Amino acid sequence: MSASGEGIPMLDDSGSIREESGTSFSSPHVAGTISLLYQFCPKLTELNKKNPSQAVSILRQIILDCGDHLPTLENITVSENRLNAYKALVCLNRYCSGDTVPKEDIVIYNNFGNGPVKLKFSPAYFGIYDLFIYNNLGQFIDHKILRYDPGSNFIHEFEINHWPSGVYHFYIRGVQTNWDGSFMKI
Repeated sequence: MSASGEGIPMLDDSGSIREESGTSFSSPHVAGTISLLYQFCPKLTELNKKNPSQAVSILRQIILDCGDHLPTLENITVSENRLNAYKALVCLNRYCSGDTVPKEDIVIYNNFGNGPVKLKFSPAYFGIYDLFIYNNLGQFIDHKILRYDPGSNFIHEFEINHWPSGVYHFYIRGVQTNWDGSFMKI
């Protein structure tokens, strides 16, 4: 596969932005994407604990299949694709979609940081639910109290523009049920 290595913006010693090129700039893109993908999906994380070789195989296939197809890479790379972290996340999300939350109960609309994240929340019981958000290091980020009445279409929005880029995990604790999931800010 190919990865971006031309015209990569970076900070020099004086703090100015300049562009550099070369394979030493494309390898970090691949390594960073692999790290990002491993952190995004609890299903893959659990599989990695139980069967690391199978988890690596699934992740490898997602990265190779979900890139940008470029005819100029034909007969040069195995996949004929250039790395695309966003497309890989979309493909991984499809793999992980059956994780822990029934789709009819909770849906997160993630725009990857360009405006608010929307959480559609439809539990079976009315009451008060606690929403906790943590970063990927397990550090507490935010807590919201959600009140829900059955039959209402409940959508909660929270702004993430001021948050650093990364993977975030939410946990909802409430009446007879708990949910968890992840979303990302680029």
